[in-house]
Amino acid sequence: MKQVVFAVILIAMASLTGCLNGDEDSTDTTYKPSKNSTIILPYVEFEKKTNTVVSNCKHYEHWENYNIEIKDSNSNIIWVLDGDRVRNISWGEWSEWDARYGWEKCDTEYYFEVNIILPQEPVRVTVTYFNSEDYHLRTYAGTF
Repeated sequence: MKQVVFAVILIAMASLTGCLNGDEDSTDTTYKPSKNSTIILPYVEFEKKTNTVVSNCKHYEHWENYNIEIKDSNSNIIWVLDGDRVRNISWGEWSEWDARYGWEKCDTEYYFEVNIILPQEPVRVTVTYFNSEDYHLRTYAGTF
């Protein structure tokens, strides 16, 4: 009889504390990206609208010291952009083939931006920048 009374008391205490109502706090820590967001890093800004990532426009000489990696949520590389490629594009004739590398011409001559379409999932942008004035390599990162 003592065991039955003890069990009834335990059940009553559990229901009073909310353990039996199923309204526990969610432990789901999955990152859910917003459709539109911005990452502001030193010297460059990236804006994501739905699944398109666009940077601010920069003169091709400024992009030469940049290496940009875009990775998925499992750190698999989706896209790598080499700033030296922009110099080659700007010296020659611009073609649709060049746009496939992820660079797009801006309205101002010799200015380019990153413009790529990515899957709709968390995306991490890593920018490695070589500062030719003080010869330091700097890395910045952000997640959409």
